[in-house]
Amino acid sequence: MRLTFYRVHNARLFGQGEKLLVSATTVQLLRAASEVVGGNKALADRLGIGETLLCKFVADTLELPDPLLLRAVDIILAERQSCAPLAGQPALEPSQGIYE
Repeated sequence: MRLTFYRVHNARLFGQGEKLLVSATTVQLLRAASEVVGGNKALADRLGIGETLLCKFVADTLELPDPLLLRAVDIILAERQSCAPLAGQPALEPSQGIYE
């Protein structure tokens, strides 16, 4: 019930342009999470849903529920944290690359 109130409340706050922006951001998030885990099948497995349902979310034909959105965010954040330098290790300077 709380989630329904949140969505109804936000639907009143956001105009059509903002809703499209949120929707596009959700699709980008799902694509990034899919890339991190190795594809849509792997992402669907991690989210605990079928690949067909995931494709509907990615195609923006169905609204992604907030709990799944948060799981996708967690996947991306975990990847970013695993790539972060360890404490005490200097980060690469912008001019430094892996090929230098």
